[in-house]
Amino acid sequence: MLSRFIFYVKNYYFNDKTYKNLIFGSIWNSVANFVSRMSNFFSFVIISNLLGRVGFGELGMINSTIGTLGIFGGMGMGVAGSKFISEYREKDKLKAGSFIGIILMLSATCTIVISLILIIFRRTISYHLLGAPHLEKALLLSVFLLMANIFLGVLTGILSGFEDFKKLSIVNMIVSVISLPVIFIFSKYFKLYGAISGFSLSILINSLFIFGIITSRCKKENIKITFSNFNNYYKALLSFSLPMLISNLFSGGITWVCMVIVANTQNGYSEIGLYNAITQVRNIIFFIPTVISQVMIPVISNKLAEKNINDVKKIIKAGIISILILVLPLILVLGLFPNGIMYLYGKEFANSNCVFYLMLITSLLYCIQVAPASFYIASGKTNISLLYNIIWGVVMVILTYILREYGASGLYIAHLVAYSLIFYLFTIGTFNFLKRSY
Repeated sequence: MLSRFIFYVKNYYFNDKTYKNLIFGSIWNSVANFVSRMSNFFSFVIISNLLGRVGFGELGMINSTIGTLGIFGGMGMGVAGSKFISEYREKDKLKAGSFIGIILMLSATCTIVISLILIIFRRTISYHLLGAPHLEKALLLSVFLLMANIFLGVLTGILSGFEDFKKLSIVNMIVSVISLPVIFIFSKYFKLYGAISGFSLSILINSLFIFGIITSRCKKENIKITFSNFNNYYKALLSFSLPMLISNLFSGGITWVCMVIVANTQNGYSEIGLYNAITQVRNIIFFIPTVISQVMIPVISNKLAEKNINDVKKIIKAGIISILILVLPLILVLGLFPNGIMYLYGKEFANSNCVFYLMLITSLLYCIQVAPASFYIASGKTNISLLYNIIWGVVMVILTYILREYGASGLYIAHLVAYSLIFYLFTIGTFNFLKRSY
């Protein structure tokens, strides 16, 4: 059935070059992301059994805090790198090299600033926002995790712009497998601090490998990374990345705010622990649309540059079909074993079927809208994406606050309502926009 689907996509939806970029890129990314997500899944299963539900909630809160600060440090440069490198690496190598240099320079500067902010205000964050004074030292240690996360996101975006999905996938798979025993050993002997250190080391190694591939690819394609044309291109870069920054804040940032609201209730960190565990299962589902989106963005960007709108529409439709074919069976299988899956995290996490099923329904809605949402990123129409994410964020915060006493269940009810709205806006809005504008 899968082979027939691939044949259908190849011959009906788009030409051979696009087919190769989309299908083979998706295959490599799918394999690598699956290995990476499964490695993370088992890492968190091990950690949850070592830390318990409350301790796992504390780790989840730390990771969410670092992720939110990382959005500021990354400045949307990862997605910008994917777009601009893909657009200019063949037709203007000088501009492509300049964009790489500017992206690296801005990312490094923002990373230093955000890291200093975390160091200076760690006490305020732990005492007054997280409601957990004992997490102050963990936040200080997390500075290394913050820096590694930012650079990994930026470098992955740049390498995606080269469409070198095979090498990116191989590196991600190797590092994921190697990191599993490292995280286990660190967590076993140093608990929360060990888990943070293990993840930091893993991400740092991954970043170094990817940076090496980027420099090698630049030499191969005669692209010289330069930092001297900042004044010529920074406006174009920032006009794309700043809306992406704000848009990302209304995803990761809003999720952090909602987690903080729940964490500050009675048994808050226990509920965050449950939410964190179920979210790791959700991440296994999310790897499918994430992979397809990473491949779709540069391909759509190329087609828009060629003004080939028919192929753009076909690619978006093919993306939706691909996601449905891959996601639906996975969701159905997971839905058969909610108790068994959650029991892997420990006895404290069992008997949470209601939250688990809310997550599955929410995940399906999210996955479908990823394909049309990729169009807004590839076309540079990030203001529309920003508007939709603002709506999502407002709905999320309001509903989470109202349902805060319901803990993880309240969080996923808020997710369900908010993603239902986003599903409609992105899916219907994209095709209406293409019909009107082109």
